[in-house]
Amino acid sequence: MWYVGYSYWRNINNHENSNTMLIFLSLDRSRGGMGPTLFSYNKVTDQVENLGALFDSSSVFSWHSGNGWYFSGTQPTKLYVYNDSRQLYRYDVITKQFETVLDIGPQFGTDKYIYQMHSSDNDRVHAGTLRSTANWEMLGCFAYQEDTKRFFWFPKIGVFDECNLDKSGRWLLVRDGPASEDNRIIDLQTGTQTTILDQQGGLGHLDMGDGYAVGADNYNPMPNSTIIVKFPVAGTTRPVGPVVHHNSNWNTVAANHVSHQNRKSGVPPEQQYACGSNLDSVTSRENEIVCFRLDSSYDVLVVAPVMTNMNASGGGDSYSKMPKGNLDVTGRYFIWTSNMGGSRLDAFIAKVPADLLVSTTSLPTPSADTTPPVISGVNVPVITSSAATIMWSTNESSDTQVEYGPTTAYGGLSALNTTKVTSHSATLSGVAASTLYHYRVKSRDASGNLSVSGDFTFTTLALTTASPAGPSVANVVWTNLVNVTATGNSLKKTSGCNGCADAGATSQQTIASGNGYVEFTAAETSTLRFLGLSNGNAGTTGGEIKFAIRLQSGWAEVRESGVYKKNTTFATGDVFRIAVESGAVKYYKNGGLLYTSTVAPTYPLLVDTSIYNLNGTLSNAVISTAATQTTGTTPAITPSSPTTTATTPATTGTTAAAQPTTSDSTPPLISSIFRRSGTGTTATITWRTNEPADSQLEYGTTKSFGTSTPLDRSLVTSHALTITGLKPNTWYYIRVKSRDAAGNLRVAENYAFRTLWR
Repeated sequence: MWYVGYSYWRNINNHENSNTMLIFLSLDRSRGGMGPTLFSYNKVTDQVENLGALFDSSSVFSWHSGNGWYFSGTQPTKLYVYNDSRQLYRYDVITKQFETVLDIGPQFGTDKYIYQMHSSDNDRVHAGTLRSTANWEMLGCFAYQEDTKRFFWFPKIGVFDECNLDKSGRWLLVRDGPASEDNRIIDLQTGTQTTILDQQGGLGHLDMGDGYAVGADNYNPMPNSTIIVKFPVAGTTRPVGPVVHHNSNWNTVAANHVSHQNRKSGVPPEQQYACGSNLDSVTSRENEIVCFRLDSSYDVLVVAPVMTNMNASGGGDSYSKMPKGNLDVTGRYFIWTSNMGGSRLDAFIAKVPADLLVSTTSLPTPSADTTPPVISGVNVPVITSSAATIMWSTNESSDTQVEYGPTTAYGGLSALNTTKVTSHSATLSGVAASTLYHYRVKSRDASGNLSVSGDFTFTTLALTTASPAGPSVANVVWTNLVNVTATGNSLKKTSGCNGCADAGATSQQTIASGNGYVEFTAAETSTLRFLGLSNGNAGTTGGEIKFAIRLQSGWAEVRESGVYKKNTTFATGDVFRIAVESGAVKYYKNGGLLYTSTVAPTYPLLVDTSIYNLNGTLSNAVISTAATQTTGTTPAITPSSPTTTATTPATTGTTAAAQPTTSDSTPPLISSIFRRSGTGTTATITWRTNEPADSQLEYGTTKSFGTSTPLDRSLVTSHALTITGLKPNTWYYIRVKSRDAAGNLRVAENYAFRTLWR
């Protein structure tokens, strides 16, 4: 694990109206970690959950330490990220989408990059250091007003250290001057600049409030003092602000890296508090997290020990071992990293009993949560002739339910899943073949606020009756259930030992000979489970499955009899297939080939599973066999009452099942075109079709394209092609093309993206 970034960069999101907080930390990929990783923390149960890697392993961002990144002050799922480039992005940690906030290239040139960024709490103003790409020289401080797209520029005047921005976005504090410790305070509204020399009270380690700063005054006569400087400054000679914290002697520096991310507008600083942390090789000094009032009472609250040993190997060099932790927006939680006196680094969160320091009347009163969850990303990743899986995301933890039916009156209702999650999945079973269904999704948060989506549609596949010698597709029928519950063609571990290989099931159907496959959907990313094909298996361990996909913590691995073969990342909604094709076993993710086995299959093959964690799921398993026949029909759902609802543009889901055998003259429908990942020279483009089809891309720097990828003739519904040899920081135009088995071609509209800076 990389250390927590710094005292003024938030590792915790704004969770004031939620029972769940989001936390990002970076797990060093060079040591086997996943890179920047998202965690959730339930404030009611104290349960921590690893939500998986924030970026695909092919992304340059997956190698970042996270130092300098920070959560938005007001947008709970948005993380500010940058990578020694010209662009600052807001990245949605739930939907995994980038939003470009600024690009300094047109203003300052392509030979510069941004560093040490900060943003106002209303996300309107951003500021940071400008550096040269030639020699990494720090050139000065810039600010940017996002709504007016206006840049401000303040070149360095001495030894430049950094610049910071207050909560309101009005005031810059630039640490500059002959010894890098003078403070230039700049009013972005008027352009007025005021300088406080280091010797007169210029701040060292600091954090910003709304119209003030709190930080170290290195020349104060009181030992290791922390003071407040309010803007506009009353004077530039000592005292420039009152002392709010100091130590008993010069050998102790308890506060050091000050964090005031709990700052509140409209509340006088004297009614607020800040926290600091430090450590020393002398264990009798410092080594604690302390909080203090921002008045002259000198009241101090010791929150927790840092628990780091400077002489232990864990955590890197001396500076890296320093905690440099940060407060969350409520001031009730403090996060830092510690080596615990050993060779590793762990992250800790301490609950701050702030009412012992500041009266509860002066603490900001949390407002009642009356805001329903925000629903996004509604999609249908899997459709068969008798079932469909609906998935969506919410910006806060909430429950899961779907209304559905052949009209907008619906009439059908999936079982309510009361588990509070942000990534939702519900399977609708017993639907009729070749039928258009309307549906809308519903999620209610812990405060009882209900959100209902608009109307969407999907069409189930035609019923397929295979000839005796031909393949067909059917939902897996589970048997030999051990500590699991089957719901349709999905499994969930509901009993047994959490973390033990004591749960699973097998399929009634088998692949008796020839070609066939099993396909399933990843409905969540955290738990450990296996699904694959075996020539019989009476046990419940993953190592007994002959050809398996292993899923856990956002990573998918190919395992054969427990032996690792290959891995990749995965996300909720990804579809995996283990197929026997012309005598070879092949593994696919979203239609893309992952690995081809060197081991020949032994028939008959059944679907085999192992689930280790309670509530672990294996969803929407379908099997294609030469022997399986699908017969009969399922009655359509009759709506119970005619009601109406607002509608949004209808979407058609994708399918993992075989094509209908009826005459086909309709080209595939193309949807969900995304650039999923990329670097300065590569890009991976994904899209979906409503029926199996091939994959090809045209691309170029103009709308005439000029280059095509090789045709991928695999007939899939989830498409992914990687383009290489691109130019960094360049706009490219693309269009995707897919042709179904009947020869019907669909060409999508043009799409544009820009490669990363490098």
